[in-house]
Amino acid sequence: MSSTHAPEPTEPDEIRRDIEQTREQLSETVDALAARLDVKSRANEKVRELRQTAAQRAQEARSQAVSGVHQARTRATGGVDGARTWAQQTWAERPQAVVASASAVVAALVVVLVARRRG
Repeated sequence: MSSTHAPEPTEPDEIRRDIEQTREQLSETVDALAARLDVKSRANEKVRELRQTAAQRAQEARSQAVSGVHQARTRATGGVDGARTWAQQTWAERPQAVVASASAVVAALVVVLVARRRG
């Protein structure tokens, strides 16, 4: 019964050890076969793996989205800060030009509003 090609045991203790070893091997083989045939357990394990993978991917997507929002916010803030800096420099260098430009914008808005009311 031994899985090795050793001579057959002749002493009762050797025979018992050989029987016990064979039982353990057989038990392991039966357990492995039972696990392969247990479709429900295998399906549950697969579902668990897929859920874990989906959760990891969702976390990665969230992290990328947060990073993208942060980058967009930084760029937008940088644009506003740049415009503010430009406006401050222009005001410091040529305040009359800023006042004239603002007056022209206000005048254009007044013309558009008057034209809409009449039309």
